[in-house]
Amino acid sequence: MAAFLITNRQVISRGRSEKLRTDGKERAMPTFRVATLDVARRSYTLIPDVIDPDYTKIGTDAALRGSEWFVNELYRLLTRPSGEGGDEGDVLVYVHGFRNDLGDSIDAVCELHDQLAANPLSPVRHVVGVSWPAQDSLAAYRDDRRDAHETGIMLARVFVRVVSALDVMLRSGLPPCRHEMHLVGHSMGCYVVEQLLRTLGPERTRPFFREALLLNADVDEGALGMSAGLGLLGRLARRTHVYVHQCDEALNASHRLKLQGPRLGRRGPFDMLGMPPETYVVDMTEAGDAGRFQHNSLRASRVVQDDVRAVLRGVDEEAIPNRTPWTSDRRWFDLRER
Repeated sequence: MAAFLITNRQVISRGRSEKLRTDGKERAMPTFRVATLDVARRSYTLIPDVIDPDYTKIGTDAALRGSEWFVNELYRLLTRPSGEGGDEGDVLVYVHGFRNDLGDSIDAVCELHDQLAANPLSPVRHVVGVSWPAQDSLAAYRDDRRDAHETGIMLARVFVRVVSALDVMLRSGLPPCRHEMHLVGHSMGCYVVEQLLRTLGPERTRPFFREALLLNADVDEGALGMSAGLGLLGRLARRTHVYVHQCDEALNASHRLKLQGPRLGRRGPFDMLGMPPETYVVDMTEAGDAGRFQHNSLRASRVVQDDVRAVLRGVDEEAIPNRTPWTSDRRWFDLRER
């Protein structure tokens, strides 16, 4: 089981070593770096960078660096046959929200690794965390939102590079992928995903993820409209689940104190009819411990974790336990422990 970081945090060189800046003054960079994560020690190691990546060397015995190394590693994990070491499975990409410094983002990835990659009920075996320079302070909300916008633009470049490289590899006759990719955005991480799609546009957005999950999304309640930023999510993923908590006070503050519209992760979609196809809403307000951990239910609620694992397994939305569909719209479910 593997864990990685893709980050646009600033890098500081100290002799021959490199570290990510953590003094609270870092800003989103237009470039990205890749790191491996040691889940047990909750530490990271930056992969040496490459200025001009040559993806034609992927799949060979050549020494690879930076994004070349990452794409090669991703391809290796996605094509690994079953029975080779017991860690073959899907890859999940996670984008954290605001008020997450570097340590917080590493902790979040490691917890997801324990909840999903190490759980036999989950198809996920590997986690890629997108770590952007959010600060551990509510006062820095506007700075975080600006950095989230820049991160979405950066992530679009990552997406184009990875997709292009995988296309080249598959056209060259290398084995096809055996496993799936999934995307999870939490809080302002969903705004990062929104900016990713705005940057890609309809011309460059293509199917890449099987499941997309928006948890406590700090975006406008109309963001899933077909003409809005997240309206292209139906082209990026086969199925989307939006998890809402009607008592999420962090999103209430985002709405009232930051002069923004009602938040998708608290109110749900403004217009269900205008959403992309295969989009479903899960109200987790009364899902066990989710009521006590309103803005981070996935990390705290066993019921929410079970629901997410079922989604990632591809279980039909109406067959997932503890869900009750609304009579007025069967794409909206109440999640309660039974």
